[in-house]
Amino acid sequence: MADDLTLTLGLAGFNAHKLVPYGQPAQLLPWLLRRLDENRDALAASADERPLLRAELRRRVGSVFNS
Repeated sequence: MADDLTLTLGLAGFNAHKLVPYGQPAQLLPWLLRRLDENRDALAASADERPLLRAELRRRVGSVFNS
């Protein structure tokens, strides 16, 4: 999920792919929440990143219910 991870893998000679889901937010939300649950380690980010992750999650979830 983090760009520095993709860069590090690329510099080490590994292929790294990023998935960019597209579609209506209401249709994507169940998939995104499932992926979030499957990748709990992403929530174990440093203390500096947690407020940013929470704000982005609120922004994205809020846009689903406000549209």
